Amino acid sequence: MKKLALPLLSLTALLTACPDPTPPVVNYDLTLQLDGLASAPVKVTNVSTGAVLLNESVTGTKTLSGIAANSVLKIEGQPANGYDTPAAQTVTLDSSKTVTVAYKATPTYTLTVAVSGVTSAPVKVTEVATGTVLFEGPLAGSKAIAGLKANTLVKIEGQAVAGYTTPTAQTVNVTGNQSVTLAYAPAAVTSVGGKVRMSLGRPPYQGPDDFAKGKTVHFFYKNGTTLQDLPTTVDNNLNWSMMLPGAAQIAGALKPISTYVGQGLPSNCTGTFNLSDPNAQITDLNDPDFFEIDARGVTISNRINLRLQTSESDTTPLQLIYADRPVKLSVDARCAVNEATFVVKVNLDFVAGWNLMKDSGDQYAGTQIQDSVRLNSADLRLVPSGMAARTSMN
Repeated sequence: MKKLALPLLSLTALLTACPDPTPPVVNYDLTLQLDGLASAPVKVTNVSTGAVLLNESVTGTKTLSGIAANSVLKIEGQPANGYDTPAAQTVTLDSSKTVTVAYKATPTYTLTVAVSGVTSAPVKVTEVATGTVLFEGPLAGSKAIAGLKANTLVKIEGQAVAGYTTPTAQTVNVTGNQSVTLAYAPAAVTSVGGKVRMSLGRPPYQGPDDFAKGKTVHFFYKNGTTLQDLPTTVDNNLNWSMMLPGAAQIAGALKPISTYVGQGLPSNCTGTFNLSDPNAQITDLNDPDFFEIDARGVTISNRINLRLQTSESDTTPLQLIYADRPVKLSVDARCAVNEATFVVKVNLDFVAGWNLMKDSGDQYAGTQIQDSVRLNSADLRLVPSGMAARTSMN
């Protein structure tokens, strides 16, 4: 049989007329799995095309289907309150994949703010970056401010308290649980005053209050061996006031406190003795400075000795004592004196500057009781002490 011969050109045309089979379209799925949070905002971007595939809250898991194979995807967990934002992840989708978006709770710390030196003080605590006031108001003792993130800058400001120095504001970088103390210290008192009440005095020198009107009150203080006179006039409302001498004016009268109280209990005493600074310089504890009022024609010396009191009802005598620095003395002892027992209780807490010392002991009853009193500069009382004047008028 004779073979059929097809023209070569026709065969070529037939072959080229049949197209290649179309390759299948390959898509994959991306599954997002949340960890650490039940729900959080997540953004997914196709880096290859720039298309945003997802930008919404995801609860638990979420699957994005039909994404072209080999697409490069960027997965970003968005900020969630109280949690660290997860680092962004980039994946190439060469198969269906699951990506975990893990949230971890942001660690927080507590800043404890305390005040010392006063019972209560107004305090303001502010977050520096945002200006958010974390606390503002009176603070007694301490206040815990919780929920602060690491590296939060916080400013702590103690506000003014009458009679005390205002502490310097502090700024704290919170890196853990921390404490800050605002220390208040008594402000130096440079003046004193109050009223003269002659009627509250002790015989034989008590008299009508009007006697003091227009009279001169003298504060006698020592500078070395010299007695200095600081006078002031009582007004018609019985008020008096004066500027107290400064450190330079009394420098010659200052001696170490240990000169007067020693540095421990004597051998005839048992108990406790605590002195914070034996070298602190003070004015004379045994022979303190004193007040007198002119009384020409009334007494032989023409003066009446006055006792200082904190109020009209508290008749415990006070003495003005100057200290060149803060110093504390605490004594609780029983001492044998001439076959008798003498009780000594001392609690002095002097600030730098002028202080009040209250002496409520009775040597005839065998007690020595001394305490320091906060010096109020404008509300003291001067009353006749019942003792003879130590100076006289010519």
